Amino acid sequence: TELYVNSATGADTNDGSSAAQAFKTIEKAVTAANASPSVTAIHVQGDFTLSSRQTLTNVTLNFSGDTNIKAVNGAGFDLKGTSKVNASGATVTFDAPNDGYTFRLYDSAEINDGHFVFKYGNNGFAFHMPAGSNGALKGSSRGALSMDITNGMFMNNSQGNIIENAKIDQRYTGSKWQLYEWNGFKLVNSDLSATRLPFYFKSPFSMDNSTFTIDANGVNWQTGLAIPSDATPGEILITNNSKLTVKNANGHWRSKGITIGHSGVTFRVNNGSVVDASSDTNGGLNVNAGTAIFEDGGTFHGQDNSGAQAGAQAGAHLIFKGDSLFDTLAGEEQDNGLGQSTGGYVVMGGTHRVKYDDTYQSGKAIPTTDADHGNEKLMLFTLTDTSKTELTAKPLTGGDYTYKVKNASADGKKHVWMPFAKVSVTLNNNNATFADGTRADKNTVVMRGNKIDDATPEKSGYDNVTSGTFADPTDPNGITFLGWFYKDSNNVEKPFSADAAIDTDTTVYAKWDAHTIVYDNGNGVTYTQNIKATEASGALQSYDDVVANKPEFKVPGKTFTGWTVTHEDGSVYDVAGKLFQANDSVTFGSQEKVLHAKANYTQDEYTVRFSANGGTFADASVFKQHPELFDISTDELGGEVATVKQKALYDQKLSALLDKTIREQLSPDGIATRMGFIPGDRLMWYDTPLFNTGGYNFKDHTSWFWTTPGADPAIQKDMTFYLKWTEDPTVQKVEATLDLPSDLYGLSQADSPNPFMVDADGYKTFSLTGLINMKSVQEKMQEIENLYPNDAAHPENIKLSGTQCTFKAELTLPDGVTVPENASASVEGLGDKFEVKETKVEGQKVTVTFALKGGDIHNYAELKAAVDSMGDANGDVKATVDGFKLDPDKVSNGDELTAVGKVSGTFTSFAQNPAGTTKFFNFTWNGKQRDEGRSILSTDQAAIEQTIVARKAEHKDVKTDMLINGDTTSDHVYEAKKGDTLKFTAQLDATPIQDQMKAIEQKYNIDPSRYDQISIHDLGPQCTFTTTFTVPDAMAGYLTDNVADYKLTGTNAFDVTNAVLSNGGKTVTLTMTLKSGYTNYAELRKAIIDETQPKLELELPAYKVPESAATDTNYSVSGTVSGTFLAHVNLGNHQKDFAFTWSGVQDPAGKDSV
Repeated sequence: TELYVNSATGADTNDGSSAAQAFKTIEKAVTAANASPSVTAIHVQGDFTLSSRQTLTNVTLNFSGDTNIKAVNGAGFDLKGTSKVNASGATVTFDAPNDGYTFRLYDSAEINDGHFVFKYGNNGFAFHMPAGSNGALKGSSRGALSMDITNGMFMNNSQGNIIENAKIDQRYTGSKWQLYEWNGFKLVNSDLSATRLPFYFKSPFSMDNSTFTIDANGVNWQTGLAIPSDATPGEILITNNSKLTVKNANGHWRSKGITIGHSGVTFRVNNGSVVDASSDTNGGLNVNAGTAIFEDGGTFHGQDNSGAQAGAQAGAHLIFKGDSLFDTLAGEEQDNGLGQSTGGYVVMGGTHRVKYDDTYQSGKAIPTTDADHGNEKLMLFTLTDTSKTELTAKPLTGGDYTYKVKNASADGKKHVWMPFAKVSVTLNNNNATFADGTRADKNTVVMRGNKIDDATPEKSGYDNVTSGTFADPTDPNGITFLGWFYKDSNNVEKPFSADAAIDTDTTVYAKWDAHTIVYDNGNGVTYTQNIKATEASGALQSYDDVVANKPEFKVPGKTFTGWTVTHEDGSVYDVAGKLFQANDSVTFGSQEKVLHAKANYTQDEYTVRFSANGGTFADASVFKQHPELFDISTDELGGEVATVKQKALYDQKLSALLDKTIREQLSPDGIATRMGFIPGDRLMWYDTPLFNTGGYNFKDHTSWFWTTPGADPAIQKDMTFYLKWTEDPTVQKVEATLDLPSDLYGLSQADSPNPFMVDADGYKTFSLTGLINMKSVQEKMQEIENLYPNDAAHPENIKLSGTQCTFKAELTLPDGVTVPENASASVEGLGDKFEVKETKVEGQKVTVTFALKGGDIHNYAELKAAVDSMGDANGDVKATVDGFKLDPDKVSNGDELTAVGKVSGTFTSFAQNPAGTTKFFNFTWNGKQRDEGRSILSTDQAAIEQTIVARKAEHKDVKTDMLINGDTTSDHVYEAKKGDTLKFTAQLDATPIQDQMKAIEQKYNIDPSRYDQISIHDLGPQCTFTTTFTVPDAMAGYLTDNVADYKLTGTNAFDVTNAVLSNGGKTVTLTMTLKSGYTNYAELRKAIIDETQPKLELELPAYKVPESAATDTNYSVSGTVSGTFLAHVNLGNHQKDFAFTWSGVQDPAGKDSV
């Protein structure tokens, strides 16, 4: 019997037996059905309000058309026995503002085809399968049954209920969300989507050719999908192209994507199925207990999870095998799997697009083989040939296995985790180069049991080693390459081929026809020196040279002492134990190819200090309570420093020097005081005095529930830990900026205003002196005393702290002045307590720094004595820098170059009287040119300057000739007879000299009307001509040293002033000197230009040819001429030099014919 219900045409007075006799209400039809066991179906259509639960047993509820049901007061249907719900071709909408259970499926009840829409006010249940129920959702084909659930969900209290050929879309709106915390179910050919509904399965679920998407949408819950620790054990199987997606589980600080928490649960994914966990806070797939297995086409995809994409806690397992796939973006360190314990993250097959990072989570992102193969750590490789689907893996234990890799990652590549072997390729020859032009050893890893070219490692830092690496290397010295070799497990040398599989860690080395010295740093690094095979001996290289060629050879924390040399067979080269040094010669045995040189060292030791950073350690401090551990000293600021007596070795921890009891007492709180400061950090010490790096809390400290051990740094250099201080805001500051009278001069302080004349010959050096008058400094120091009038009688009672007084004198030289690289300064007037700290050259600038000696000043009496001792009787401190030169290629005669000085000074100190009044003094001085030394050329009255005038003589060649009785003998030899008188005359062309003076006049634009106003001085000895005459042996005795015998004509400006014989009387040197008495340029010009002839003549004494002279014999008289002219000319405030030099050259017109 079948009943009919139609809200529009029916009436409850009908019998419901047909559409024409349809009931009006569902309640009437259910009552009738329950009263008659023969009723097998109820056909419903229309709009209804249901106010109570309706129970049907072995009855099909068929919605024959679109139907709307408003369910109030928890109304719904309880289906028992074999009851079914069907709405094929129709849409059934349930509106349940009071929530409740729409369908309860007992026994073997089912919901079949149709589209069902469920709308709840807060949280209703579309269907419920109670405990013990075999109820199911079964559509006739995929998607034939569909459900749309708003603000509700469904409930399975019975394990293993089937949802087949169904499509379920569920969501909570607004801020609503709920937690599914019942049993699992079996999805078959179905699609389930849940939004804001995390799942907390009490028993396993399965998926077969289905999709299951959980969008947590940021709800405040810890997991998107969880199998808790109290769940029923069993297997979760995701198979046959299914896809499980869990995303956006990120609204809780402990949110995770998927969590497996029961040791008896196996989470298995295979046959093309995918698990996708994305945008979850603390990891995508979290195997806290139990096992997750991806196999035979099973894929895990993780993306944008804050923690690792997948991982297994201690005791749990995350396993990839067969043709599995682990796909991430491989961009960040968390794009990885993790294994909390060894063997927890296992890879035996598949493609893995992850980010290789062996430091992430302390190396836990590196998977291993399974336990049967030794849990061996693996390496990630990218295959060269993506067509490969299987690889042979060779672990160290357990035998070979087949690694399946059928599928590529999303990037089109195949990334595999494989057992690996290390390969090192060395040239064995410091001079040789690989085919790519490099020399350094090449290191890589290969898939053990495979060839080098089969894959490349994804770990950074390895070299690019391919078969091409093994092309023949070259040696520039002609040493012959014999091939590439390696040694097998029995240490037998064999030829190496890049086409062969590599089964173990291998060092491939180039072999040469050479003698070899192998240097060993004792720490696993070697270096090779090759010597031609024809040479029986070689010189050892220095340790520094070896390190320069191979930096990794250096062993930190040790000082090299020498080489121990051994023969190829291991016997010592020198039985006396000699330590060989650089350049020592060693000789190879007649059949010996290799000698070994092993480095010997002494351990470096390092000092550890704790600085009060200008302060004083308390008497109760650990430093003063343990003098057996610490030495107390004073630094330059006067602050105390505690030095650990025991020295540290390289990389030794602080705990090796100071035990935990002592380190616990290193808290900065109350450990020291510093005048004018308060503690800036009561927890931390710092490794710089400015507190900008470091930060060490040596005490164990607890935060929340965690105890963090105190800092225990490794010592790799001398280390000082500093206290941090902050200025005490209550301390009065006394500050001032003052002038410091200064000067800069060359020859003498008296000449300071005048230009300083310097020869620009590139050889002569000159010095400059900077002067600082310290009277103003001494007067300012008195101010400290004046501010403590009650303590003036006992200045030693005014304590000082952090006292620093520094002065800098900078000297900037102009272009054209050469500054010595190692310029040094001599400083006068520093007194007992000041010293030169540094003389620094920076390009054209020289800076001299002098300051108080560190740690010497403790009170005002000492400071006053130190400052008062500075300077000479006038209070002057003088710093002289020597070694400057003028560059003749950069300056011209008369160039004025200005050297500029800059002086600055600072004084800072805290002062405290017995009453405890503390003041901070901060004085600054800036140098200012004092009046008595100001340069006459300076345009800035405050500028500290010295003008340097370049003196660079202009050189000219002047034509000269020698005449005999007026004959130049240019075209013949002068013939003389015995008894003839010969007159020798030297001629000199004076016009170049006159032209030089005229050129100077034009250069300086000298007005002729002012010639007599230009003063000159220092003439005479600096203006000379020097000429020599040499006669042949036959004329010896002819020349005299009487100046009256030599006659100069053509000028009245010069006189012959000196005659000196040499060379046995055959040479005379004559000096002609400018007459004195010229006081201005007009007089000098008249004498040189106006009254001097173009040609000057110097006549020698007459010579009578003796009767004894040989006939038909040539006699030659030769001569030389040179000259200098230097006149100091004052052009207003500018001093210039007329500086010339000359050399005589033979006048071509008078050149002798022979």
